[in-house]
Amino acid sequence: MALNSTIYKIDLDISDIDAGFYETHRLVISQHPSEAADRLIVRILVFAIHLQEQIRLGSELCVPDQPDLHFTDLTGDVVHWIDVGLPDEKRVKRASRRSERTTVYAYGSGAAEWWSRSERKLASLRHVTVKYLETDFDWIADILTRTLAVQVLRHDGVWSISINDRQLPLKCETWLAPSG
Repeated sequence: MALNSTIYKIDLDISDIDAGFYETHRLVISQHPSEAADRLIVRILVFAIHLQEQIRLGSELCVPDQPDLHFTDLTGDVVHWIDVGLPDEKRVKRASRRSERTTVYAYGSGAAEWWSRSERKLASLRHVTVKYLETDFDWIADILTRTLAVQVLRHDGVWSISINDRQLPLKCETWLAPSG
Protein backbone atom coordinates (compact mmCIF):
# COMPACT_ATOMS: atom_id res chain seq x y z
CA MET A 1 0.00 0.00 0.00
CA ALA A 2 1.35 3.40 -0.98
CA LEU A 3 1.94 6.01 1.68
CA ASN A 4 -0.06 9.21 1.51
CA SER A 5 1.40 12.70 1.41
CA THR A 6 1.24 14.80 4.56
CA ILE A 7 -0.68 18.05 4.19
CA TYR A 8 0.57 21.18 5.98
CA LYS A 9 -1.33 24.41 6.46
CA ILE A 10 1.13 27.26 6.67
CA ASP A 11 0.62 30.85 7.71
CA LEU A 12 3.51 32.50 5.88
CA ASP A 13 4.50 36.03 6.86
CA ILE A 14 7.15 37.64 4.65
CA SER A 15 8.98 40.82 5.63
CA ASP A 16 11.60 41.81 3.08
CA ILE A 17 12.71 45.07 4.66
CA ASP A 18 15.42 45.60 2.05
CA ALA A 19 12.87 45.55 -0.81
CA GLY A 20 10.00 47.12 1.13
CA PHE A 21 7.89 44.00 0.48
CA TYR A 22 5.50 42.69 3.12
CA GLU A 23 2.89 39.98 2.58
CA THR A 24 1.02 37.28 4.42
CA HIS A 25 -0.16 34.07 2.77
CA ARG A 26 -2.04 30.97 3.79
CA LEU A 27 -0.50 27.98 2.01
CA VAL A 28 -1.51 24.36 1.80
CA ILE A 29 1.52 22.27 0.90
CA SER A 30 1.85 18.52 0.57
CA GLN A 31 4.93 16.66 1.69
CA HIS A 32 5.62 13.52 -0.30
CA PRO A 33 6.41 10.51 1.95
CA SER A 34 9.97 10.45 0.54
CA GLU A 35 10.53 14.18 1.16
CA ALA A 36 12.58 15.11 4.23
CA ALA A 37 11.41 17.88 6.55
CA ASP A 38 14.37 20.11 5.67
CA ARG A 39 13.49 19.98 1.96
CA LEU A 40 9.90 20.96 2.71
CA ILE A 41 11.13 23.99 4.70
CA VAL A 42 13.59 24.96 1.94
CA ARG A 43 10.75 24.88 -0.61
CA ILE A 44 8.74 27.23 1.61
CA LEU A 45 11.73 29.51 2.14
CA VAL A 46 12.53 29.71 -1.59
CA PHE A 47 8.86 30.39 -2.31
CA ALA A 48 9.03 33.32 0.12
CA ILE A 49 12.30 34.64 -1.34
CA HIS A 50 10.84 34.68 -4.86
CA LEU A 51 7.26 35.62 -4.04
CA GLN A 52 7.58 39.01 -5.72
CA GLU A 53 8.01 37.14 -9.01
CA GLN A 54 4.62 35.45 -8.51
CA ILE A 55 6.41 32.13 -8.14
CA ARG A 56 4.46 28.87 -7.92
CA LEU A 57 5.20 25.63 -6.14
CA GLY A 58 5.45 22.60 -8.40
CA SER A 59 2.58 20.18 -8.08
CA GLU A 60 4.72 17.06 -7.78
CA LEU A 61 8.17 16.20 -6.45
CA CYS A 62 11.01 14.49 -8.25
CA VAL A 63 9.41 14.80 -11.67
CA PRO A 64 12.13 15.17 -14.32
CA ASP A 65 10.15 17.59 -16.49
CA GLN A 66 8.79 19.81 -13.72
CA PRO A 67 10.56 22.33 -11.48
CA ASP A 68 10.18 22.41 -7.71
CA LEU A 69 9.09 26.04 -8.04
CA HIS A 70 8.54 28.12 -11.15
CA PHE A 71 7.37 31.37 -12.64
CA THR A 72 5.48 31.30 -15.94
CA ASP A 73 4.66 33.99 -18.46
CA LEU A 74 1.17 34.66 -19.78
CA THR A 75 1.51 31.87 -22.35
CA GLY A 76 2.29 29.29 -19.66
CA ASP A 77 5.96 28.90 -20.60
CA VAL A 78 8.33 28.54 -17.66
CA VAL A 79 10.39 31.73 -17.37
CA HIS A 80 12.21 30.91 -14.12
CA TRP A 81 12.85 27.26 -13.17
CA ILE A 82 13.90 26.68 -9.54
CA ASP A 83 15.12 23.42 -8.01
CA VAL A 84 16.00 22.79 -4.39
CA GLY A 85 18.50 20.18 -3.29
CA LEU A 86 21.31 18.65 -5.30
CA PRO A 87 19.99 17.94 -8.81
CA ASP A 88 22.13 16.17 -11.37
CA GLU A 89 23.74 18.20 -14.13
CA LYS A 90 21.44 16.75 -16.80
CA ARG A 91 18.36 18.06 -15.00
CA VAL A 92 19.87 21.56 -14.65
CA LYS A 93 20.96 21.54 -18.30
CA ARG A 94 17.46 20.51 -19.41
CA ALA A 95 15.96 23.24 -17.19
CA SER A 96 18.30 25.89 -18.61
CA ARG A 97 17.15 25.01 -22.13
CA ARG A 98 13.46 25.22 -21.19
CA SER A 99 13.50 28.51 -19.25
CA GLU A 100 15.00 31.97 -19.40
CA ARG A 101 16.47 31.59 -15.90
CA THR A 102 17.37 28.56 -13.81
CA THR A 103 18.22 28.67 -10.11
CA VAL A 104 19.36 25.85 -7.86
CA TYR A 105 19.20 26.22 -4.08
CA ALA A 106 21.67 23.68 -2.70
CA TYR A 107 21.68 22.84 1.01
CA GLY A 108 22.71 20.15 3.44
CA SER A 109 25.84 18.25 4.33
CA GLY A 110 26.42 16.91 0.79
CA ALA A 111 26.20 20.30 -0.92
CA ALA A 112 29.94 21.07 -0.95
CA GLU A 113 30.78 17.69 -2.47
CA TRP A 114 27.94 18.05 -5.03
CA TRP A 115 29.27 21.50 -5.98
CA SER A 116 32.85 20.31 -6.43
CA ARG A 117 31.55 17.62 -8.86
CA SER A 118 29.06 19.90 -10.66
CA GLU A 119 30.69 23.33 -10.78
CA ARG A 120 32.53 22.97 -14.07
CA LYS A 121 29.53 21.60 -15.97
CA LEU A 122 27.02 24.07 -14.49
CA ALA A 123 29.33 27.05 -15.10
CA SER A 124 29.19 26.32 -18.83
CA LEU A 125 25.41 26.78 -18.89
CA ARG A 126 23.80 30.14 -19.64
CA HIS A 127 21.43 31.85 -17.22
CA VAL A 128 22.08 29.42 -14.34
CA THR A 129 22.41 30.56 -10.75
CA VAL A 130 23.45 28.30 -7.88
CA LYS A 131 22.88 29.43 -4.31
CA TYR A 132 23.87 27.64 -1.12
CA LEU A 133 21.64 27.82 1.94
CA GLU A 134 23.65 27.26 5.08
CA THR A 135 21.85 26.61 8.33
CA ASP A 136 21.13 23.91 10.87
CA PHE A 137 18.08 22.02 9.65
CA ASP A 138 18.51 19.12 12.10
CA TRP A 139 15.81 20.26 14.53
CA ILE A 140 13.10 20.95 11.95
CA ALA A 141 11.60 17.44 11.90
CA ASP A 142 11.05 17.66 15.66
CA ILE A 143 8.88 20.79 15.46
CA LEU A 144 6.82 20.14 12.35
CA THR A 145 3.12 20.18 13.03
CA ARG A 146 0.29 20.07 10.51
CA THR A 147 -0.27 23.79 11.07
CA LEU A 148 2.81 26.01 10.94
CA ALA A 149 3.45 29.69 11.54
CA VAL A 150 6.41 30.65 9.35
CA GLN A 151 8.00 34.08 9.27
CA VAL A 152 10.65 34.92 6.69
CA LEU A 153 12.65 38.10 7.16
CA ARG A 154 15.33 39.85 5.11
CA HIS A 155 17.16 42.79 6.62
CA ASP A 156 20.52 44.20 5.50
CA GLY A 157 20.89 41.35 3.00
CA VAL A 158 20.51 38.60 5.62
CA TRP A 159 17.62 36.13 5.48
CA SER A 160 16.20 34.42 8.55
CA ILE A 161 13.29 32.09 9.08
CA SER A 162 11.18 31.48 12.15
CA ILE A 163 9.03 28.37 12.46
CA ASN A 164 6.49 28.28 15.28
CA ASP A 165 8.50 30.99 17.06
CA ARG A 166 11.82 29.15 16.76
CA GLN A 167 14.40 31.33 15.00
CA LEU A 168 16.65 29.82 12.35
CA PRO A 169 19.53 32.02 11.14
CA LEU A 170 20.28 31.52 7.49
CA LYS A 171 23.23 32.24 5.25
CA CYS A 172 22.54 32.41 1.52
CA GLU A 173 25.71 32.38 -0.56
CA THR A 174 25.89 32.63 -4.35
CA TRP A 175 28.11 29.90 -5.75
CA LEU A 176 27.40 30.63 -9.40
CA ALA A 177 26.03 33.77 -11.02
CA PRO A 178 24.52 33.58 -14.51
CA SER A 179 26.73 34.06 -17.52
CA GLY A 180 25.23 35.98 -20.36
